[in-house]
Amino acid sequence: MAKTEKRGTPEGMARLRHPGGAGCSFAGREYRPEKDGSVLVPAEAARHLAAHGFIAAEEEEEIEAGEEGRAPEPSVPRRG
Repeated sequence: MAKTEKRGTPEGMARLRHPGGAGCSFAGREYRPEKDGSVLVPAEAARHLAAHGFIAAEEEEEIEAGEEGRAPEPSVPRRG
């Protein structure tokens, strides 16, 4: 999977991502996804949007890095 460029997140804001690349709305304002698929929303929105499948963009990057850096599973000979 392509790595995303690290960007700063302004204080009081949260950078979130939805698996489907969706934008969102919060408190009557619409937030469209940026080129990397993340949305920049007020920090207070993160808790509410988590219920709709949004996760912190940094958290997703950590998950992807863990998957890429994981050693292959050892093979176990079958008996039979």
